[in-house]
Amino acid sequence: VTNYEIYFENDKYLILDNNIGLIGGTSMLYLDKQSKEFLFASLRVGSSFSNITYEGECEVVY
Repeated sequence: VTNYEIYFENDKYLILDNNIGLIGGTSMLYLDKQSKEFLFASLRVGSSFSNITYEGECEVVY
């Protein structure tokens, strides 16, 4: 199981969902600090445009 760490402002979070496997492209990460929910969107430009969005929850590491 692969966990992903994200940094938001001065806090570090650990993404519990392991369905994020996107590399490259333009990505956007939004994190709600109170609900600890995150939104990960990626836009890859190639033969076709694809907008992939993942949602889930994460926990505060520090």
